[in-house]
Amino acid sequence: MLGETVQINVTKSADSASRIDGNEYKLINYGVWEDTKTNSAPLKEAYILGFSQPIGSFEGRVIGLLKRHGQNENILIVAPHNRRFVDVQIREALASIEPQGSYFLECLFEQSYGAVIFKEKKGVIRFLLIKNRHSACWGFPKGHIEDGETPKQTACREVSEETGLDVELLPDFEAVSTYVLTNGVEKQVNLFLAKTSQATPTIQKSEISDYAWLKYEKAKSRLRFENDRKILKKAYDFLTNNNLTGGNV
Repeated sequence: MLGETVQINVTKSADSASRIDGNEYKLINYGVWEDTKTNSAPLKEAYILGFSQPIGSFEGRVIGLLKRHGQNENILIVAPHNRRFVDVQIREALASIEPQGSYFLECLFEQSYGAVIFKEKKGVIRFLLIKNRHSACWGFPKGHIEDGETPKQTACREVSEETGLDVELLPDFEAVSTYVLTNGVEKQVNLFLAKTSQATPTIQKSEISDYAWLKYEKAKSRLRFENDRKILKKAYDFLTNNNLTGGNV
């Protein structure tokens, strides 16, 4: 159902003092969805994100499916078509209603943060590419944000976990890539530009099968996806335009 448009009948509004399953709904509108295609199907519970004020009815997109442990029915997580909520944001919004660790959450949107890493030696710039063990594709270290992290903290943590490198993020650079995975999940990746003085990564073998330090043209040819090549070019242009390359890339 992820991505489908649904009409929700709001039964408990955001300012309601009523309690459902022992929880008070102060900031979350709650309702039910009836599958009009199959009138015999049971009503599905739905949490509506994107509003702090009470609403009467709602039409929007299913952005998440929540399944409590030990139960079979999914609870719908819905939001306006123009709003985007990822895993950590949904969990935070539902924290007072659905205890952490008590459910499985499937999301329409994924958000990752990472970095394009480069090093310079004697005026020569090389970019670090890593080969994903599962997809066999070359790319940049990245991963999902965790509770309490900023995007830059996530990027540095993921770089450290996947490569073992200490990096310095350069200011004023950020590149964004968006694409749809084969399962229909819409993914966005934000990459910063990072410098390191370390020559040899310690790769996370469970996730990464290989790495390579490459000059720009070789790195560009190694990348499979056009989005990644555009990001590498943006990083290359940023370095050259700001005279950060030592003149040899």
